[in-house]
Amino acid sequence: MVTIEELSEHNRTKMDLEDYFKSLNSVIGIFLSGSSATNTMDQYSDIDIGIVIDSNDNLDSIWKKRWDWDLPEWFHRFDADHVRDHFVIYLFEPNVKADIVLYTMDTLPPPEGGPYLLTYVKDSKLTDWNETIIRELKEQKPPSTLNVKEIIHDDERMWAWIYYCYLHLARGEYYTLAADFFMLRAIVEKWMAHFRYQTPFGTRRLETKFLKEDLEKLNLLFPTPDRISLTQACKELIDLTLELRKEITLRMGNIWKTSENSIKHVKEVIESL
Repeated sequence: MVTIEELSEHNRTKMDLEDYFKSLNSVIGIFLSGSSATNTMDQYSDIDIGIVIDSNDNLDSIWKKRWDWDLPEWFHRFDADHVRDHFVIYLFEPNVKADIVLYTMDTLPPPEGGPYLLTYVKDSKLTDWNETIIRELKEQKPPSTLNVKEIIHDDERMWAWIYYCYLHLARGEYYTLAADFFMLRAIVEKWMAHFRYQTPFGTRRLETKFLKEDLEKLNLLFPTPDRISLTQACKELIDLTLELRKEITLRMGNIWKTSENSIKHVKEVIESL
């Protein structure tokens, strides 16, 4: 992982973007976020850049001209308004993706998206905002850990959902089940992360966080939309769930509300397919 300055194409693109927006009188600040701000980039990282405008009217005016911005050479661009307002994505030559968001002081992002790295400031209020963000991030409590109530609820859902899998498979609803299988996988992923790795769960870069043998087990839970693949994935899911339940029982005692008879019945209907 490196800083943006160590990636020549990324750094050139960032500087060109900053030079253009600095030339606009109504721009009062520019900041980076994501890996650009935390110096954890690689050659495939995005440039996440926020442009702060002094008023709503000027923001709207700049936004309306977004296809005429004097930016570096690009090969594709599109609005990302399905994510947030005034968000446009550019794919710059040769291979740099930049997420560009326009803000006013009233619409700046929350601490959860931080930290942020200010690279251009014309209004001291922007510095005050960033200092507040830095302070709040330092004061944040560590991510919450799984509690007994949540684990019990996950387990109850798991066995009900596996039974739903049986119903979908019996009806031949393969695409529906394959599309929804991520919800079942998410439970064992979360349990595995918490009880084997003691880390907040997130699938991004999971390949670098989990051991090979655990990844191999999870790989079996990506079924294709056909009866054989889905049935096998359900069986693998049952095995992994039971394996993790044993680990949890050793750590937390017999906390389970799902009866052994219920589990036996669900296993039997899957085996009957």
